[in-house]
Amino acid sequence: MCVIKLIRFVCITVCCCELVNGGCGSCKNNNNSGNNNNSGKDWKIISLIVNKSGCNVTGDRIKSLNIEGDVEKTLDIVKYILKNGFNKDLVTIFKLDSELFNNIINNTVTFNCNCQTVENQPYIVAIIKLINGDNYNHYLVYSRTCISSKTSFFYNMDNLICVKIIKTGKITSCKSMFNMCKKLENVDLSGLDTSECTNMRLMFHGCQVLKSLDLRNFNTGKVTDMDGMFVNMNEIEILDLGSFRTEKIKTIINMFSACQKLKFLNIANFSENTIIKPNAFSGCRSLEEVHISNPHNDTIDTLKDIGIEKTQDGIFKKKAS
Repeated sequence: MCVIKLIRFVCITVCCCELVNGGCGSCKNNNNSGNNNNSGKDWKIISLIVNKSGCNVTGDRIKSLNIEGDVEKTLDIVKYILKNGFNKDLVTIFKLDSELFNNIINNTVTFNCNCQTVENQPYIVAIIKLINGDNYNHYLVYSRTCISSKTSFFYNMDNLICVKIIKTGKITSCKSMFNMCKKLENVDLSGLDTSECTNMRLMFHGCQVLKSLDLRNFNTGKVTDMDGMFVNMNEIEILDLGSFRTEKIKTIINMFSACQKLKFLNIANFSENTIIKPNAFSGCRSLEEVHISNPHNDTIDTLKDIGIEKTQDGIFKKKAS
């Protein structure tokens, strides 16, 4: 059972996720004086849009517990869920005010998660920002079926601007998770558990305006497919994949294709037995430096084909013209 409580100093439990600020626990604050300027704040959950995952809700600041009939289907996040075949009966969605959303993004308000889940069933807790014409909508989403047999949770969500994944579990595939999220500007994946993930194919394909990615927490030890993972990331200039391991991957194709502005790539821990094919760097016309500790001979040839050669152990750079 999931309970939501709203009290002074803000303590909100969402599907057993505690939103902490002020008196309910420690929180990060950018104010160097150490004072908590948000203490005593009355954060707003504007409405509970869908409550289908067995949550009991209390608190007089929630304006709507149920939206009846077809009204649900006019809401962008619900339309997306319906369109992509997710089980709406296992999804809970809260609409947040922009101030609460921004404070979660900035870690002024933090979550402590202990989600109740069905055994061996994937789940996700995330906050997202969607563009709707000239306006923005902010949501907290809890889903016990974040990945269907057909697609991943954020696939082709072309109005997605920002996402922060709070917590996940039992996720075995990240395939196409953000594929074709053309307007995505900001993503925080610190809560994404990839320890059981076997597929990252096309994960960020088509994220055309995303300029940075922090993937240092990724555990890729079980991943067997990374093909096309970063294709058409037109604005990315630096990719630090130093934590990535590829022991279970024989060949990589199209992984970085059409990353037109990519200048620096750290793949230091890619396995010696993993062969990076020439088309992996197709269209990477700005690439200047690659770090890889023990490249396969075929991978060295691939780098030579695009004018990048070894300058010292583990470092390959663009030849001077």
